[in-house]
Amino acid sequence: MATTELIDLDIDDGIYYPSSDGEPIAETPTHVRCMVWLFEALEDFFRDQPDMYIAINMNWYWEKGNPKARRDPDVMVIPGVEAKDRNSFRSWNEGGAIPTVCFEMASKKTWKKAIGVVKDDYEVNGVKEYFIFDPRFQFLEDPLLGFRLVKGRYTPIRWEMEGGMISRQLGVRLAPEGEILRVVDRATGEKVLTRRERIEQERRLAEQERARAQELLNENERLRAMLRGQGRSPNGG
Repeated sequence: MATTELIDLDIDDGIYYPSSDGEPIAETPTHVRCMVWLFEALEDFFRDQPDMYIAINMNWYWEKGNPKARRDPDVMVIPGVEAKDRNSFRSWNEGGAIPTVCFEMASKKTWKKAIGVVKDDYEVNGVKEYFIFDPRFQFLEDPLLGFRLVKGRYTPIRWEMEGGMISRQLGVRLAPEGEILRVVDRATGEKVLTRRERIEQERRLAEQERARAQELLNENERLRAMLRGQGRSPNGG
């Protein structure tokens, strides 16, 4: 698609709503990895729900005619809308839909805004849950902060006995694990593996299957050799 066509997609009723702020996706490679892992885990967890839109580092506009009324959550989840490609998410073009859950990764440049003006914007616009993850454990008192909207105001989400916090909106437990904000299925207690972890798991399982098959072949050959040594045919003759 030509550049002019991409720009046209950012124009709504003659007003320009940029699809990018011109800044890098994240401050450090650690933060990029963390965002991508979380985004992919949520995509995989909701893979059977086509009306669950998950976006990474996308501009969300909530006020038509005001391009400054926006945030670009590191990851956001918006149920009830089609999971299709968009340049940005403009609520007025989506039946008034807004993110149900937003995530921000705390970094040197962003953590103060994340717990300040960004949190205020999410609260006033009705984002039901908001989580801030500090993948380097440098800027927050705890590696994960969570807030839930109660009567229009954010209240802190408590830590669970098993570690992490519950997202009621997503039906998962969110558990810091090194640089990963792990997604855990509340119904099964199973971790959602990263795609690299899943590939590695599948590789190990395939190797185990090959090893078992080879063991069976070796045992079969051992038995055949034993029968031959006894003067008996391995085929029962």
